[in-house]
Amino acid sequence: MQLVCLPMSIISFLQYLQYEKRYAANTRYSYESDLKQFEEYLAQTYQIETAEEVNYQHIRSWVVYLISQKMSASSVNRKLSAVKSYYRFLLKQGIVTSNPAQKAIAPKKSQKLLNIIPAENLMSLLNNHYFGEDFGGLRDKLIIALLFEMGIRLSELMGICNKDIDAASRTIRIVGKGNKERISHFSEKLSKDLAEYQAARNQTFENAYLPEELLLLTDKGKPLYPNLVHRLLQKKLSQISTANHLHPHVLRHSFATTLLKNGSDLNAIKELLGHTSLAATQVYTHNSIEKIKSVYNNAHPKA
Repeated sequence: MQLVCLPMSIISFLQYLQYEKRYAANTRYSYESDLKQFEEYLAQTYQIETAEEVNYQHIRSWVVYLISQKMSASSVNRKLSAVKSYYRFLLKQGIVTSNPAQKAIAPKKSQKLLNIIPAENLMSLLNNHYFGEDFGGLRDKLIIALLFEMGIRLSELMGICNKDIDAASRTIRIVGKGNKERISHFSEKLSKDLAEYQAARNQTFENAYLPEELLLLTDKGKPLYPNLVHRLLQKKLSQISTANHLHPHVLRHSFATTLLKNGSDLNAIKELLGHTSLAATQVYTHNSIEKIKSVYNNAHPKA
């Protein structure tokens, strides 16, 4: 993470996220980018250089500016959330006496259908597509299987270590947001895929140093990185889906939607996804209702 040219208060906040909150690297990069953009706006528009000078009107002005740049409501909400967290930290540290972002209202998100891939399509890909019997092919198949069967986030996938896996009980310890842990179960089929991959992994890197005993590695034995996964999913999932953006969260959405469709309890899905609030899980209920509406509007003659 690049901390040069950032105010000391932002550097301290990012270090707090890393060492105390244990946020994933991708999350910290997002916070850094958002706060840097916020700081640049204040400096250019109001000639503000310190966090203590900022008031509610400045933050509201920034939100209006972001909206005027045609930024999506979800992106604006994320950036505003970063600023709110930053000022809560400053307030806790005694650097500011009040939180100017506390009353800032985020723009309302438009409800839209989540991008999902039907479970039967994904199962067909995993069961019938030839990925290859070498290390790379077995790894690529395992990545897709883990993301879909367990509904885990990309950062959670990359953080899985061999010690987290209990082959006997077919469970994996997942470390999620805020360093929160949960146990996820996997099928007998995935157990076989996992064993085949681990055997190829051990054979391929028999005498090599493996970083932190991570489960998933690149062809060079390095830690898995986001772009590798994104490229893999775009290549493989485009064979079974016409969607443009085939990112890891599509499989997470597909996992949750499949469970809901098959009658799973919403609270159980919440636990499996690692959500802290049921509200975050209820989006899948909305998605199912909107899907029904969409089918009705397209098919019914009186719609």
